[in-house]
Amino acid sequence: MTALSGQAEYDLYGPSVIADPYPTYHAMRAAGPLVRVGRVWYVTTYALADKVFKDQSFGRGEQYIALIHDALGPGPLFDSLSRWILFLDPPDHTRIRSLVMRAFTPRAVSRLRAMIQAMVDELVDQLVDGIDRRREADFLRDFAYPLPVQVICGLLGVPADDREDFKTWSADLGRGLQIATATPEIVRRGNVAAAKLGEYFRGLIDERRASPGDGFLDDLIAAEYQGGSLSEEELLATVLLIFFAGHETTVNLMGNGLVSLLRARGEWEALCADPALARPAVEEMLRFDTPVQRASRVALEDVELAGQRVLAGDMVDVIIGGANRDPGQFPDPDRFMISRADGPHLSFAAGPHYCAGATLARVEAEIAMATLARRCPGLALASEELTFRPNVILRGLESVPVICPAA
Repeated sequence: MTALSGQAEYDLYGPSVIADPYPTYHAMRAAGPLVRVGRVWYVTTYALADKVFKDQSFGRGEQYIALIHDALGPGPLFDSLSRWILFLDPPDHTRIRSLVMRAFTPRAVSRLRAMIQAMVDELVDQLVDGIDRRREADFLRDFAYPLPVQVICGLLGVPADDREDFKTWSADLGRGLQIATATPEIVRRGNVAAAKLGEYFRGLIDERRASPGDGFLDDLIAAEYQGGSLSEEELLATVLLIFFAGHETTVNLMGNGLVSLLRARGEWEALCADPALARPAVEEMLRFDTPVQRASRVALEDVELAGQRVLAGDMVDVIIGGANRDPGQFPDPDRFMISRADGPHLSFAAGPHYCAGATLARVEAEIAMATLARRCPGLALASEELTFRPNVILRGLESVPVICPAA
């Protein structure tokens, strides 16, 4: 273990870690499985990350909510985040998660496959048409963003005409999650985004109360009335979380993942030769350039971790992106290989906070990659000059320009 006085020893939030965080993660792992930088413990290895995620000695706790409040102050952003199941411990986490999971069981998601395939086919048509007309297209703008937005908005019953403003709101909300670098301007924009999204979904909920249907949102509204399973504010926060998490990370999964595939040209060609490889390809996309790079926990009691005494209330930051590049778990970890059989990655976390929407994200990405491989085998990056958005937690690109000579 290495204890350092500040963050200067490792670039944890600067431009270099945004462009490519993995050299920093490797350097931290070389210092030990648990590295203390300032007041935060960083978990650097796969085995220790898996342990922390599953150990009930670590959770969110009241201190974590207090930290969010200290960083963001009062306002719509804090009011919403403080009720997200991501930041709750049992019993509230268990109660709300059980309601959310109804929409994301494998059986429920399998019923969406035909709808997702139809959306993918239409978006591929538009992508190819855009390349034909403009010689290139932005994969993020023309495909990776609209697909999960359409899926999650369909799940929540959001009308198609109402979806355009969501992109800016989501980006501003996402930057607000990175509380360590939350400037007044980031907080201001996050509060505006949370207020706008809250206003929109409150109106949508009121409409569905007045004219109920049989969708997932109607189930959540019913839970509000059935034995107080969900308060009105919990309902609103949960809907906002489902909307945000249901598309933001999936956009990054497909954007980061396609870039990784196209750069490892032999892997892309293997997928084109056998689109059934889409499933393992998506798992490698998730591992190789993880959409959610870090996840914080609080020690709920004094505990020994990797031979170090971690005190109750200490912050423990699990570096998921680093754990997924741990050579102790994944040999030759910086090589993209869809034929890996090294065991599961931690991109959806593990334990009680395992991502509720993991099944849906996988299905969307699998259908998308298989369809692209079948229809656009000539797909290639139009430029190697790619820029990542300034967020070290939610890793995603600004744009992904592509060409397809054979389109």
